[in-house]
Amino acid sequence: MDNSYNFNLNSQDGATLELAVIGITNFINAGIHVQNLPYRRNLDRSDYSLVIFQQKGMCFIKHAYLAALAHANVHFEVKLYLGM
Repeated sequence: MDNSYNFNLNSQDGATLELAVIGITNFINAGIHVQNLPYRRNLDRSDYSLVIFQQKGMCFIKHAYLAALAHANVHFEVKLYLGM
């Protein structure tokens, strides 16, 4: 992951707080953690917040989770793109 996208996670939203509990306090480490989670379906594919709770996810939901995490921490330069 490109270090130019590294920033501290300071928001009080659920995703940021869940990561803080397991010692993750910056975006690069969040990305590495999410990348290393097993590639499996979550119970609700529309709820990206389940990625950390269930410790798994498919690529699209992991990407949505990371984009939402960045936006919650006021880093809108991180974008989620749809490829078809």
